[in-house]
Amino acid sequence: MVDPSAFENFKTTAMLRAEQLLGDAAERAQQAAAKAQREHDEKKRAEQPPSKEEIDNLKAYATGPKAAPEWRRVVEKIEAGQLSWEAIASGKVGDDPDFSAAVSAQNRLAAERAVAAQQQKSQRDWDDDDFSNNSFMDKRRP
Repeated sequence: MVDPSAFENFKTTAMLRAEQLLGDAAERAQQAAAKAQREHDEKKRAEQPPSKEEIDNLKAYATGPKAAPEWRRVVEKIEAGQLSWEAIASGKVGDDPDFSAAVSAQNRLAAERAVAAQQQKSQRDWDDDDFSNNSFMDKRRP
């Protein structure tokens, strides 16, 4: 019987190099195909209209108590027919200054709330370290 590894010895340096180049090219082609598929999937998702649930969530948020006051002007524009919830949810509002102001204000509010929450957490952590009522030196204990 013939040893299969014996056939590997006949390959010249040029043949081995060609195999390596072919393998590298195949790997790059697979990576490019995967990237193209991801981009295609993302584009397809972006082209789909927002769901009713997404629009309802946006409406509830923009008109809710945690919304920045700038959202009121956006809601007025929607009610006047100048904007739509669908356009906002799908990111097709363009450079509307009122929408941009609402998003900026909302981001500012979110940052302020995060800072306030961190400060409260820091205060709670400090308060939790008060062991003054649990001293082993307390003479009032029986």
